[in-house]
Amino acid sequence: MAEPKLTLTDELFVSAMAASVLTNSIDADWLALTLKIATDALPDVNRSHSQLAPLCDAASEMLVAAAAAKSVAVRREHYRRGHWEARAALTVFFRWRLGEARARIEAKREKAA
Repeated sequence: MAEPKLTLTDELFVSAMAASVLTNSIDADWLALTLKIATDALPDVNRSHSQLAPLCDAASEMLVAAAAAKSVAVRREHYRRGHWEARAALTVFFRWRLGEARARIEAKREKAA
C-alpha cells in the first residue's frame, strides 16, 4: 500500500525538525525559530504516514512534553530523549525518501527507454 502524499505542512515539519536536531549550530534564535515552526506544524502533520509517525512521536516528546514539564531537569530529560529519537526518526525518513526518489527516477528512465 502506498504512503499518503506528503502535504506542505508535512514538508515544513520535517524541514523544521531536521534544521533543529541535525545542525551543530548553537544559535539560540535559529533553534527557537525552528522549534517554534515544528511545534506549530505538529498538530496538522499526517500521522497516518508510517514514515512521519515516529518523527511526530519524537517531536511530541521533545516539544510538547518538555514544554509541559514543571522542572528544568524534567524538561531537559524530555528534550534530550526526544532529540535523539527525532534524529533516529529523521534518518529512517530520509532513507525512505531517498529510496522513493530513486525508484521514481529509475521508473522514468525505464519508461523513456
